[in-house]
Amino acid sequence: MLACYQRPDLAKINASGTGGTSTGSTTSLDAASSGGGEASTSSSGDGGTSSGGVDPSTSSSGGGGPDPRGCTVDTDCDDQSPCSEDRCEAGSCTHAPADAPGCACDDVTDCEALPPSGDCGTRRCADGTCLFELADAGELVPPSQQTAGDCQRVVCDGLGQSVAEFDDADVPIDGLECTDDRCEAGVGANPPVAADEPCAAGSCDGAGACVGCSVAADCGTSDAPCLELTCVAGVCGVVPRAADTPCDGGVCDGDGACVACNVATQCPAAAACMVATCVDHVCGFSPADAGTTCNDGLYCTLVDACNGAGSCGGTGSPCPGADGDNNCNESCNEATDSCNAHDPVNSPCNDAAFCTATDRCNAAGICVGTGSPCPGPDGDPDCSESCNEASDSCNASDPAGTDCGGECNTCGGGVCHVYGPGQCP
Repeated sequence: MLACYQRPDLAKINASGTGGTSTGSTTSLDAASSGGGEASTSSSGDGGTSSGGVDPSTSSSGGGGPDPRGCTVDTDCDDQSPCSEDRCEAGSCTHAPADAPGCACDDVTDCEALPPSGDCGTRRCADGTCLFELADAGELVPPSQQTAGDCQRVVCDGLGQSVAEFDDADVPIDGLECTDDRCEAGVGANPPVAADEPCAAGSCDGAGACVGCSVAADCGTSDAPCLELTCVAGVCGVVPRAADTPCDGGVCDGDGACVACNVATQCPAAAACMVATCVDHVCGFSPADAGTTCNDGLYCTLVDACNGAGSCGGTGSPCPGADGDNNCNESCNEATDSCNAHDPVNSPCNDAAFCTATDRCNAAGICVGTGSPCPGPDGDPDCSESCNEASDSCNASDPAGTDCGGECNTCGGGVCHVYGPGQCP
């Protein structure tokens, strides 16, 4: 199965150690989908909202949709792969290989009928059958697909897709000592702490500011990689670092958050026939355009190109193959990266002999001729119609004793010996 990635907890920015902690309990989409009512999407904080991520109300693991961690009917288990028999058995999904068109394979590149490989599902070719290997439900997708501080985490749904779950430990950090960073039911908020609470430069004013500083250094230190502490008129504050400033795991977005990317070029390189994408600061991949040059890794294909669905395929051959000459061993040999494999049986060839009419390659890679281009002994009085290889002509003597017309007329020495009735020797 795919590896599970876990993001480290995000530290509260508070030099004096008096930062608040979340007061809400973790609420997941499972609670809503298992009959516990609709999960709350509002915070008890002062007007805070989620900073991003997947909307739980539209996720496939909540909002009344099928729960991928359990099932009641077969349709709850659809993994979008035509090469699996999706069944709900005793409340759990099974995905046995299906004997369906397009599901036989010699290599994973043959499995174009499967969904593209991704964080939650991987194409496989095993024992000649295409399989879509699913990550377990609940496995975290890589950090590049997560949004820090959005009170959610993106996990695999067990059916090859990713969904969002509430994560009240993933608090939104605003960088201020005098606010409490919290998540409640998947929604973030930063309410101010009480007035007169101590802070690095003095005390909190009850509105979220630390007052009493002379310079920014009086305001403590910041653990938020994309926020910079300031001191303006005796009041501590923060400002975002410039967009594309490197931060742990990515770059600053210019609004104070450390994200995976601002543009696709900041994302990891994509596999062949896939291109990196950056959508809402999350790195992803999409199929390259059909016809994009690629390399399928095979010697026996001449022109390799992407098919527009994420796979690389080759056409043509670097070898002459069955080209009609006397060599029946010019087909491509993938095992040796050479052009010495037998040409297909019955491929046209040329054995270089005049006296064969039809030349074909046999199973041993030998060009064999059959038939003759000459009439030969055909029963007429001309006994010189057999093939003459020496002169590439049809003037050789027909075999002695062959019929050349009449009651008992026979060839001999290229001459038809004629006998009248009753004169047979």
